[in-house]
Amino acid sequence: MKENYIFKKEMNRLFFWLSFFMAFPAIVIFQNLSLYVFIYIVVLNTINGYNNFYFSKFIQWLVFLFAIGSIISTLSLYFKGNAVHFRNSLTVLPNYLYWSLIVIFLINHRERINFTYILKGISYGVIFSTLYFFFIQNIGIVDSIPVFKNFSQNIFAFILICFSPPTVYYFIHKYGKIRAIILIIVLIIASLLSGSRSASILV
Repeated sequence: MKENYIFKKEMNRLFFWLSFFMAFPAIVIFQNLSLYVFIYIVVLNTINGYNNFYFSKFIQWLVFLFAIGSIISTLSLYFKGNAVHFRNSLTVLPNYLYWSLIVIFLINHRERINFTYILKGISYGVIFSTLYFFFIQNIGIVDSIPVFKNFSQNIFAFILICFSPPTVYYFIHKYGKIRAIILIIVLIIASLLSGSRSASILV
């Protein structure tokens, strides 16, 4: 695993928390905590003279077109008079735009980031999410704490589908292939126990 230390360790630690809260989205203060970490990272980089959102790779334009397409798709539901689908699409549109910005941002800074921090944050987030879904939220520990939200089956499946690959990659390089294989088995079992057959197949 290539490690890069152009960004200082303090900045890379922020990338750890950004990744962790993306893979463990149980704490919400108006928005997922990763959003606030991301804004803080962008502000610090801007102060330090970095250009965060320029387009240097073709894939960034594809991501930009995806973001535009998601906006057009959402607006089309409004003009078609489909109020229910429009409201549903409107609730997830900020996520599409947010993830698009993150991809464009990370590609621009790919040579400066120590990606070990990002992979570690994702891995910890997946582990915390699994424990949270199966144990913590089911025994009602956090029900009385407003900033915590319960994971639905779909949210947990989405987490596993998106973040299992980088988690396994991190385990291979950090702990070896045997432990990574054990992790894959655990994640597949977790997918099945959650009731999501699609997640278990995709994982």
